Amino acid sequence: MKHSSIKIKKVNGKMTFILPEALAKMITEVYSFSLDQLRVGGDIPLHDLAVHMDEHATLEATAGMAAEEARLLKEIESLAFDSWYETKSNGIREWWYKKYGKWPTDKQTIGRMIVEHGELYRKKKKHLIELESSYRILHNVIKSAVIVKGDMLRSMRPILQGNGQTINGIDVQVAKAIRADLGVISFKTKKKR
Repeated sequence: MKHSSIKIKKVNGKMTFILPEALAKMITEVYSFSLDQLRVGGDIPLHDLAVHMDEHATLEATAGMAAEEARLLKEIESLAFDSWYETKSNGIREWWYKKYGKWPTDKQTIGRMIVEHGELYRKKKKHLIELESSYRILHNVIKSAVIVKGDMLRSMRPILQGNGQTINGIDVQVAKAIRADLGVISFKTKKKR
């Protein structure tokens, strides 16, 4: 959570997830993850909290499976890229040896690879970066947030069972981007004569 830029604050006994606006938009639009899945309604009876906790295990499992699927897809595509790259590199090394009578250096091989397969190489690398990003968001943001919510629920229940009937709940808030407008600062110096 500390690396995912999601913050948790506590106000009047109520825990609130604070998500950056851009991240909230991405996980709702790209990953179809509802921010309501991080909420537990205010003044919820303990019985309803227990039911919510039971359902939360399914949500954790679903988030874990989605993250694992993204990791496997990333690994499969990475192996396919490595295989493609090594095949093309080997062809270039053999061509180089036949043409120049010596084996090329790694830099010469990469240079020739870019000349011959540059566009395809860039597309494949971009695809790998996108898969890596998807995995990181699913694992480090969505799955982590769901697990932290589960930990918060489990830690709240024993505390509240002794005194009462309700829990204040867990909320979600999207933070607005704050941008400071800094004016131009100029320094005037006197000319020496």
